[in-house]
Amino acid sequence: MSLLLVARRLTLYLLSLLTAASAHIAWVGPRPAFLFGLAVGLAFGVVLGELLADVLSGFGASGWRRRSRRFLFGGYAIVAFGALTLATADYRFAARATEALGLLHIALLLAGEFFGLRLAILANALALMVLAGLAGKFPAVLAVTGTVGLLPFCLTFDHLSRRLRALPSVPAAVLTTEASETARIVLPILAVLVAYFCWAPPPPLAAPGFAGAAVTSAETREAYRWLTLVALAGGACLTMLVRLLRRGGGDSAMLVEDADTLVLAEESLGPEGLDEARYGPGRGRVIRAYVGFVAHARAAGFKLEAWLTPREIERRALAAGAALGRLTTAFMDARYGPDEPSDADIRAAEGAAREVKTALTRRRGASAHRSRTGGLHT
Repeated sequence: MSLLLVARRLTLYLLSLLTAASAHIAWVGPRPAFLFGLAVGLAFGVVLGELLADVLSGFGASGWRRRSRRFLFGGYAIVAFGALTLATADYRFAARATEALGLLHIALLLAGEFFGLRLAILANALALMVLAGLAGKFPAVLAVTGTVGLLPFCLTFDHLSRRLRALPSVPAAVLTTEASETARIVLPILAVLVAYFCWAPPPPLAAPGFAGAAVTSAETREAYRWLTLVALAGGACLTMLVRLLRRGGGDSAMLVEDADTLVLAEESLGPEGLDEARYGPGRGRVIRAYVGFVAHARAAGFKLEAWLTPREIERRALAAGAALGRLTTAFMDARYGPDEPSDADIRAAEGAAREVKTALTRRRGASAHRSRTGGLHT
């Protein structure tokens, strides 16, 4: 199992657990049984979310996943805004908002990888941090400092995992370097934040008598001791669960490559430069059709350097006709787009490639004929 993916899962899990548990302790109270259930639910959300994305990745070919993503983002924004508004307007609703956003966070972890809702997951963690911060005192301090400390690492590991997904393995030195650089930036900020909270502890923003005020400091400390044990056990169980569910399957990548995968050296647009193992079957067919056109265009006499962009290639090969524009658009969607192309898109791209090659062949034949005719006249 890739160390990078383990780090990504653990930081996301710890961030989710810290914010959800802090908000719950602040407004509902320290309940070890609930904290244990929350830890288990978040762990299953992280693991099963990735597995569901692997299993269901082929269902995004028609583009409905992109439309669903927009709808889910809009729906989440309405729910989160409503929960925070109710909690800040009347603190009697804070406990209900905390429970609602906690359950919603598990649902986001389950669906986030498939629908591309990483931003919504982090936004919900921030919303839970805000709820914990409204209660003030120790839950607010831990939620804010923990989020500031964990969120940069979560973003770093998520960015690396998406950008380096094409590589069979990520060197440990890369992970160590990125983590060290992130820590170098984050630790001074954390130190200033902790010093500020020691100098001016955050008071509760609620009126006296709200639900969280009945929680004593001793109960809070006891709850966080339980939370520490749960986090340690949950992190270990999460790693073991991933190994168990992926047993025999190796550390395989998703069926559909992430659109943000880093190209360490942009592939040469030639037949020998296409690594089909990096792409899903639909993407591979569209990209293969485009690469075949580039090879045909070079054979027809077009000078197409490796550093040219697809649109620059299109402008240089205008003689190929209008079909080249459709082929270029299909290639860019397949190479950089978020979804696997549909069967109709694949057939359209391959048909456009045939039209372009036919046009180039006619152009090459006409040029050869003019050359022979000119030679006879001379």
